[in-house]
Parts: sequence; C-alpha cells; structure tokens
Amino acid sequence: MEARHLSAERRREILSLVMRDPKSVVSAGGSALNTAMALQWSLGDYAEDVKACGCLGAIGEDEAGKILENSLQRTNVTALFQKVKDVPTGQCAILVPESGDRCIVAVRGAYRHLNSKFVTDSKSKANRALQKAKIVYCTSFLVTTPPRYSAVMYMAQKTKDTDVLFALNLSSATLLANSAIRDRMLSLLPYADLVFANEAEALAFVSASKPTEYHASAPEVLDAVESIAKRLQPGSTLAVTRGSKSTIVASVKASPSSVRSPSSAIECGTRNSGSSKNLKYIEVTEHSVRKLSALEVLGPVVDTNGAGDAFVGGYLAALIAGHAMNSKSAVEAGHFAAGIAVRCTGSVWDALHDDNAVRKHVRPLLCPPEDSLKSK
Repeated sequence: MEARHLSAERRREILSLVMRDPKSVVSAGGSALNTAMALQWSLGDYAEDVKACGCLGAIGEDEAGKILENSLQRTNVTALFQKVKDVPTGQCAILVPESGDRCIVAVRGAYRHLNSKFVTDSKSKANRALQKAKIVYCTSFLVTTPPRYSAVMYMAQKTKDTDVLFALNLSSATLLANSAIRDRMLSLLPYADLVFANEAEALAFVSASKPTEYHASAPEVLDAVESIAKRLQPGSTLAVTRGSKSTIVASVKASPSSVRSPSSAIECGTRNSGSSKNLKYIEVTEHSVRKLSALEVLGPVVDTNGAGDAFVGGYLAALIAGHAMNSKSAVEAGHFAAGIAVRCTGSVWDALHDDNAVRKHVRPLLCPPEDSLKSK
C-alpha cells in the first residue's frame, strides 16, 4: 500500500533515510517501466520483428533520471522520456518487511509534468513510436493530471478501429478513491481492449468506500469483475489477479454463440422490442497459480513490489507471440513473470537480462498456438 497520508516534507525525509541505509537497493522502477522490462525479457529473441518495446514518461535532468535511462538501455527497452528542467525525477522508497508485503512512499517529481504535446506532436519521438505500436498500454498513474490524461485519451482514440490493442491498468486502489481519477479511467474503458487490475483495485473501482487494504471474499471479487466487464465493449477482456491464489479472466462477447459455455455466460444490457442488439455476454474463467520448479530455484518470495507489473509484461508478451487475450497461455506467462519478480529485490530484469537458464522456461509458454486466435 502507499503511505499517502504523509506530507511531502516527511516523504522526502523518509526517502533520504532509506538512501543512506547501506542495506538499501537502488534500482529503476515505476509501474509501466517495470512492465516494459518484464515484457522485453519475456520475449527475448523470440521474434525477430520484436526488437524492443518503449516506455513513455518524463524525468528530470539528474542522476535518478540517468538510472532509469541506463536500466532501459541494458534491458533493450526504448526510452521515450521528456526531459523536464529544474524538476527532479520522481522517486519511491519501498519498505519491505519480512512478510514480503510493501509500503510505498512516493516523492513526486518530473513525471507529473509530462506535456501532452510530447505525445501528440507528429514530429516527436514518442508520437513516431506510437504510430508503429502494436500495443499501447497505460496505467492510472498516467491520468493524475489533466495534461497527462489528455495524452492518454489521444492514444486511446488513435487506437480505436485499428489493429492496435489498447490496454489499461487500474493500477492503484488508493488512486481510484479519487473521484476525478476514477471518472477519467471510466471514460477510457470504452476504448480498452484489455484491462488489468488486482482484486483490491477492482473493488475500489466499483466501490470507492472500500478501504485500500480491504480483503475481499471470492464472491465480492466476482461481483466486481462482472461490474467492470459490463462497461467494456464486446471483444474486450478483463484480467484480475488475486495474488498467489488465482487470476480471474472475463471475456466480453457480442453473441452467446461465441461463448464456450453459453449456459454459464452472464447476460447484460437491455432488450428492445425483443431485439438483443444491445446485449453483451460475459464469460468468466479462473486460473490457479501453479508452482513451478523453475521458479523455486530462484528462492523464496522476498518482495511483492512489481509483481502485478511483471504479470502484465508476461501476459502481453504472450499476446505478441500470437495467443488470445483470454487464453490460459497468456495468464500462465503472466504468472511466470510475476513469480520471478517476487523472488528478487529491486529491478530483477537487469540481473536476469542474460540469464538464459531461467528464460528458457518461458519459451513453452510463448509458443504460438496451432490456430492462433486474434481477438481484435
């Protein structure tokens, strides 16, 4: 969880204390950046036409910004950063107790100053990358200011009625308690082909009154999944992670004939004069998290920070390899990447960049199906 109740001064004090601790680990991070590195690592040299993905954001002209750039360079991710003068790069102090859970103390910085023109200007590096993208992925952290929300909406609208997949992550239960941010995410859902969340975020999205540390029952999570899925367009998919328990996937269909088990599909919408034109059908599947010996050799769980980000990276890698958005293979690729992330402290993808002994286990997960289903 994030310690949002602290003043900006107190946050900086905590960050300074952590930085002076000789046991602290300094590494590149940030939700979308973590996902980009996990995605690139999962793909490796799998496909010749997928050399790298890119990470969009804003950094200061300082040492922290250089750490981010260098980390992306080492992991073969293209840095699409706007440089902001006289504003430091945003940083986080992540406190990890023996339980492996975490408390995040964020010190805001240059990322809040991302200019929408950096994305919309046809001559910008970011815009040129957007024009070539197969997948555009955004988190709720990117809609916290009006200019950045404008940039996200621009990207969402650019993908509409194209072969480009637009993916969203609800990202933060704490952020979703803010009505303005929640409303912005709601406005983006009609454009989303794929939505990610963990169970706390799903609950917070449908009920702002729920505390961020609330532990939901399985029926409550399923109700939240259904509520969010109803807002998506036919052909879209929602994936909600439940930690080490399972991942729930909801597929939105336009017709009951496209549902594998029509009797168990959830019908939503309205019938007009007997017509079912406005109806949607939601198919929900649940995938347990399997224990894999390939992960056990990395050791026990030590840090859950970045697990959800890694899950998305593995999941998207499977889609690039040809798997369907609602496939078991995509979920298992996500579980594998998340399983790696929780067994390391800091930026694991730097350390494992050249580790083929671990990477070889993701190859079977990414192997394209014989009859590759294109969901969009």
